[in-house]
Amino acid sequence: MAPTAPDTEWRFLHAADLHLDAPFRSLLADATMPAALRATLADATFRAFENCIASAIRLRVRLVLFAGDIDNAGEQSVRARAAFRLGMERLAKAGIAAVAVRGNHDPWSAASSASVPGVRFLGTEPESVTLEGTPAVTVHGASHATVADERNLAVRIDPAPDDGAFHIGLLHCHLATAQGSDRHGRYAACSVADLERADMRYWALGHVHTPWTGGDAACPIVYPGCLQGLHINEAGAHGAVLVTVRDGRVAGVERVELDSVRWHSIDIPITDCATPEEWLESAADAARALRPASGGRSIIARLRVTGRGTLFSALRDEAARAGLLSHLRLQAAADMPDTWFESLQFQAASLIDRATLEADPASIIGEVFRQEVALRTSDAGAIRDILAAESAGTGGLARRLRTLLESASDEELAALLARAADIVADRLHDPDETA
Repeated sequence: MAPTAPDTEWRFLHAADLHLDAPFRSLLADATMPAALRATLADATFRAFENCIASAIRLRVRLVLFAGDIDNAGEQSVRARAAFRLGMERLAKAGIAAVAVRGNHDPWSAASSASVPGVRFLGTEPESVTLEGTPAVTVHGASHATVADERNLAVRIDPAPDDGAFHIGLLHCHLATAQGSDRHGRYAACSVADLERADMRYWALGHVHTPWTGGDAACPIVYPGCLQGLHINEAGAHGAVLVTVRDGRVAGVERVELDSVRWHSIDIPITDCATPEEWLESAADAARALRPASGGRSIIARLRVTGRGTLFSALRDEAARAGLLSHLRLQAAADMPDTWFESLQFQAASLIDRATLEADPASIIGEVFRQEVALRTSDAGAIRDILAAESAGTGGLARRLRTLLESASDEELAALLARAADIVADRLHDPDETA
């Protein structure tokens, strides 16, 4: 494509995966969460969206792109529709154009999409929209037609014409090479080559909630990530990307943090802790250290007991860890009211000499380790298959296993198996339990 004509610098904001009115059911169902924090969490996606609109206006961007999943899980939220409509009205009043596509979570029909003033939703077949004014900008893309659209939308888009305009591709799609893509369904899957053939200047993608940039300087391919982290696997800062265009080329892609609640996973090792009280003090100190970097946002933290040490036997007990979690929540309510400890996970290791026992063919504990290694190394999906068979029931354990299977990667399941082997070995090694 020939270079576009030189022009003054201009900017646009690229957002995706708003998931307005995401319910956060598992957390909000916990009656022990303080009321103020519950209200903050319930409003989190809306506040992130409000931050997005306010930032677009403050930054004086020319265009805002929404790359799908504006709604959440097809739940037809009246509040989500109203909030999105109000946001589009604010952009229009500020003279900012908005273009969007529907994703696999969006229940919007073509008719309802068209009824939202201030935004142009692209249809389920590829189409293009050219902005008013100069420099010339054209956005090309297509929306999902169903909740599980298996079409490769990228290859359906015609290559951009050599007309001197700045051409942007806009899709909600699965790109396997993008970091974090393994956590999302393969809807509208495509390849980098499929995108590059369209000869765009920028690809604005949605669907993968982890921020990622690929492509090259001539055409960055970008997932901005979700506007607001929705669960613990989406820890850290979230928001949109601010794209600066200078002389017809992308001159900068800058992350803009917009989330109102921030998730964190904190590793608290037992290595240097002689007592549970020392571990509790370390956990509280680590949580306090998160607050300055979170910029006044509320914090949802998962604590992980890690490392190797003498506390392994004391903390392997689920009831003991539940007591620690309750204590930390009470302490946070008094000292850190904007912080909630979501859970306490046990990922520590015992001081048992695993290598020696594993090498001893007569050792029962060694046999535990040998069986764990055999299962972990035999087949990447073997652990998942076993858990899937156990998750077929209707009890609480079966439900927890289903949740685990939906959220955990094969590597995380393998690590979980290794920790289970450590716990079994520690129980066998404990004379009080084997007597």
